[in-house]
Amino acid sequence: MQRWAYLLAAALAAVPFAAWLISVIQWDSPPLEYRPTVSREDGRINIGITPVYQRYVDKPGGPYIVVILDGPTPTSVQVWAKGPNVGKIQLYDVEVSGNVVRIPLRGQFKRVLDDWRNATDVEVPIEIDLWYADAWGFAVAHVAPGHVAKLTRGEWQIKTKPRIVEWPKTEPPPPSRAEAGKSFQRPQPLDVDCRYEWRYNTTIFDTERDYGGRIPLILFINSNPYSGAAGLSSTITLIDRVWTAFGVVLGWEVGGVGITGPQWEVIQWDVKYNSTSIGIGPLMLYPEEKALGGTYGRLIIAKYDEYQVCYDRGVKVGESKTGRVKFQSDVLYIRGGSWISTDVPAEVITAVYNNFTDVVSAAAYPGQQLDLSVQLAGYYSSSCSGEASVGLPVGVIAKALLRARVHPALILLPVSVSADFKQFQGVELKAQYANLGRFNNRGYDVAEYVVVKGAKTPVYVGSCRVNLPFLIVDSR
Repeated sequence: MQRWAYLLAAALAAVPFAAWLISVIQWDSPPLEYRPTVSREDGRINIGITPVYQRYVDKPGGPYIVVILDGPTPTSVQVWAKGPNVGKIQLYDVEVSGNVVRIPLRGQFKRVLDDWRNATDVEVPIEIDLWYADAWGFAVAHVAPGHVAKLTRGEWQIKTKPRIVEWPKTEPPPPSRAEAGKSFQRPQPLDVDCRYEWRYNTTIFDTERDYGGRIPLILFINSNPYSGAAGLSSTITLIDRVWTAFGVVLGWEVGGVGITGPQWEVIQWDVKYNSTSIGIGPLMLYPEEKALGGTYGRLIIAKYDEYQVCYDRGVKVGESKTGRVKFQSDVLYIRGGSWISTDVPAEVITAVYNNFTDVVSAAAYPGQQLDLSVQLAGYYSSSCSGEASVGLPVGVIAKALLRARVHPALILLPVSVSADFKQFQGVELKAQYANLGRFNNRGYDVAEYVVVKGAKTPVYVGSCRVNLPFLIVDSR
């Protein structure tokens, strides 16, 4: 009999039979342990079993953060952390044994903890890149800096399930003559230990450097000259817990200018702000007007090159660039507040119509309001049963601002926010549209066709492959 069954039996023994309401939930990943929960509502006792994925274990030594990976054993592991000032750093002092990663709190990770020391209600991600035989993986373990920084011994254990991605099937291009000169003949397998790693190449887009510290969240277009005035209410985006997700593009690089076999991924959560709301608006656009809105903070898009590095009894004997590349978004911090701009470059609109398609549509008559989050919920419920996510037009803005420096594949880079459409834990995303008709003697009293744009190329959100909706609203 499993331990959770004993716990449930103990909880039931304390409650009269007629008052029981038992909740049974299926979990994707076995937790570290189960704990019984008992609550009272309307005279009824609610009994359940709560999975525990983080716990403290008091033992000599340490303190450590111990990440337990629920999945196959990786062949290579690389660990990263980040802070608002230190940026993103690789942790070299970690200990890896099979599926367990041990991170000393008094080592390199202390720089990150110190960087977040004044932050409250924030969970910081430890990012783990993983390599398998024919696949790449990514895992995230979140910690509350103020909590773990107080540990003086023992282990803070976290169990997480990696997202494992098969490499795009396209064959790698032949290496250039310069790169071929850097390669080496691999020694016999008995003598060599070869590992993979990502190496930072360049920062392609940095909202502090390139966009005045602004993170774009929504693009609103009233595109038809013969239309009414259109409005988005003051709760255009109400994100009650700002949880952004990593966007990743994987592929083979060809000549430094192209990517073959690209795959777009939304992979688990980035920095979590657990008590933050962002309201944008109200916005009102007359025919043929457009506007961008968002919040303040620092988001970067960086390029990484994959290397294979081989060691002979601990001594590096050579390294080789594989030709595989990764583009990844990272939120370093969100300062909050909001901004609205009607200065939308023409390149943004061109990129939207060339790279995005209509995924949600509805009609609105003069004076009618639409809750677009309801439409988006319907789209997700018909498309997949996994987690819902809504993309941000970051890649489009980066391409328009930087032009040749940004690869076209990054237009669809799925930087995104969580979307709790079912409102299990409060409204996380709400977008309300209104057809204002003729307003201030401008526009027309006509029906509007309202669409939410999505990526033409399907994007993986967890295990679900969808045309990821973006917060790009077009009123026609």
